[in-house]
Amino acid sequence: MWPIDAQRILSIPLSQYDMTDFIAWSYTKNGMFSVRSAYSVEWNYQYESRLKYSNGMGRSIPNPIWCQIWKLACPAKVKKIIWRTLHGTLPCRVTLANRHMKVSPSCPTCSRGLEDTKHMLFLCSKAKEVWKRLGMDVIIDKACEIDLAGEAILEYLLLLPDQDLSIMGYQNVREMIAISAWYLLWERRKLVHKELT
Repeated sequence: MWPIDAQRILSIPLSQYDMTDFIAWSYTKNGMFSVRSAYSVEWNYQYESRLKYSNGMGRSIPNPIWCQIWKLACPAKVKKIIWRTLHGTLPCRVTLANRHMKVSPSCPTCSRGLEDTKHMLFLCSKAKEVWKRLGMDVIIDKACEIDLAGEAILEYLLLLPDQDLSIMGYQNVREMIAISAWYLLWERRKLVHKELT
């Protein structure tokens, strides 16, 4: 065994009382391990913080972005892709390359940057063109300066206060942001998979 493992084993505190050891899994009611319970523990570890916010008084409340997404007046397929984007599950090329898949991480649309969520939705020349035509290029540039992650930028845009959105002069700006993000992902999919329709 490795010395580091031996050191960790020896540092486990022992009970001061004479009792027999038993195997127990604290994440199930019966103390028995199951793959399902392990999956649940890992899922909670990775995603629960995204689903809930702490109000600082020991209570947690649902993250307002999820309520905002499901209230959007747009097709369910748009809401679903926004939900997937905010969970970081889009198969962009950087993610695939990081998972050791043999794919170039370069953007298939512009070939000028590494394709992560931020590039795909906000920094790619195609994305910049879409946001500029909608008159949102200034607010997108401001949002890109705030955070490095595309998911965080999209969440920021969807949670902008109503008074900031009304300044833009559009009605249903959140829907426009969501549908524009869906459109960019749809165009990318057509290009990558060489779909004609």
